[in-house]
Amino acid sequence: MGRWTDDGSFLAVVSVIIAFFSCLFVYGFLTRIPWTSRYSNNGTSTLTSTYGASATLTFNGTGVWIYGAMRSNHGPYNVTLDGELYQDNGYYSGDIFQQVLFSAVGLDGSTPHTVSIINSPTDPIQQLLDVDYIVYQMEIPDNEQEVNLQDTASNFLYSTSGWTTSPANLSSYNGTTGQVTCSFVVRYSLVVNAGVLAGSQVELYGVVGPSNGAFMVQLDGGLSTTLNASRTRSSPQTVLYQANGLNPGNHTMRITNAPFSGQSLSLDYAVIGQSR
Repeated sequence: MGRWTDDGSFLAVVSVIIAFFSCLFVYGFLTRIPWTSRYSNNGTSTLTSTYGASATLTFNGTGVWIYGAMRSNHGPYNVTLDGELYQDNGYYSGDIFQQVLFSAVGLDGSTPHTVSIINSPTDPIQQLLDVDYIVYQMEIPDNEQEVNLQDTASNFLYSTSGWTTSPANLSSYNGTTGQVTCSFVVRYSLVVNAGVLAGSQVELYGVVGPSNGAFMVQLDGGLSTTLNASRTRSSPQTVLYQANGLNPGNHTMRITNAPFSGQSLSLDYAVIGQSR
């Protein structure tokens, strides 16, 4: 599935699945994360009963789908996509999981889109909103493949101090290797070399949990983005940062730990697009 461009190249369409506990989401008053086997990703979901509670994601893609549960104690919710408002209802007489709560296709894949889902209950008996994960589709060059880079790869440039290669629960890391720092000033860089690793996308994976905190990401010297890896339950191999639609060439991603009080930044591996 994909399309041909005017210059004769082919863009393939791929689907990206992001759990709602990922750092990519900006939350407003979402209250807790329940764990049950009927949810995706080993049983993860984000639940709220607060009016106006929201989750927001910015992405580059051509389509987006939000998944969650529908139950008898769920009620109305709103979704905004690039400022346009949509209204729906999560009520169902039984309990059904991993349902499409919102979808949109035919989006411009060359520009960022922002989607938010907002709890908007009108009845105290039906006031819950339960979100599980989001899927968006993006276009990548057909001659590009995804390559995993372990944290020990030469592309990773660490500061000279402040890191440990023996984090807790190391066996849960991809390739059983990881890097953890608690220092505010420690930085980490990932460089994608032109011609060798000339990709249009990059994903950084690590751990989210109660011992993790805020960190800043700067891509290609641009403005820094602040994200938060603090969650009530620990989850390894989680997307910490993602960028796509990049031009082939050199890209540098700089990560800075910015803890509130002794919190750590736990890095695992990166996934990049590589020319075949």
